[in-house]
Amino acid sequence: NVTIEPNVTIIAEEGPVVLMDDATIEAGSILRGPIVVGKGATIKMASRVYGGSTIGPVCKVGGEISNCIFHSYSNKAHDGFVGNSIFGQWVNLGADTNTSNLKNN
Repeated sequence: NVTIEPNVTIIAEEGPVVLMDDATIEAGSILRGPIVVGKGATIKMASRVYGGSTIGPVCKVGGEISNCIFHSYSNKAHDGFVGNSIFGQWVNLGADTNTSNLKNN
């Protein structure tokens, strides 16, 4: 019992895309494996989630996510890019939050 809204693209050529029970993928999102979307998690409208990402149970994520782990009940519900990061339980990231694995002077 997963909800996948219209115009969602799931690309599993590089690894599986696992959607757990009660997950919701909102319209226009792109998921590229390997990723796991946990029980009750929501991928917000027009999001891009790239390989190496795990979205934990009851998380809400949006924007662009690459190679990240979100533990349960964490939120990044707005635009912005997060990559190569681990977020613990109950973390809330504000609008346009960005992380980078490059030095930004």
